[in-house]
Amino acid sequence: MKGAYHDMNTKNVIIVTEEDRNTVQSADVACSAHRDIITFILSNNIDIPAERFQAYQAEYEKKFSAFEQAKEDLQQKYLAGIPAINWNLEYATCELTYNV
Repeated sequence: MKGAYHDMNTKNVIIVTEEDRNTVQSADVACSAHRDIITFILSNNIDIPAERFQAYQAEYEKKFSAFEQAKEDLQQKYLAGIPAINWNLEYATCELTYNV
């Protein structure tokens, strides 16, 4: 794969496109924002109608699924055929680092 290298003794890096990075990062931010709202409501004992809380929860579940799908798509696109144990995408640099 062009732009990729891997070795057991070095940092394994693939540079992803900005578009692919943006897709994952946007899904991550949306998921985190919704999770933070729910955490804030619960930790501060904010009294909101149950149906409104359920709407927040349902929206979070959609955002979480979108984030998980974005990660899966990225993994399939860039790590197909690579026995990666784990990986991380650095948003600032577009570097997908992984261990095999």
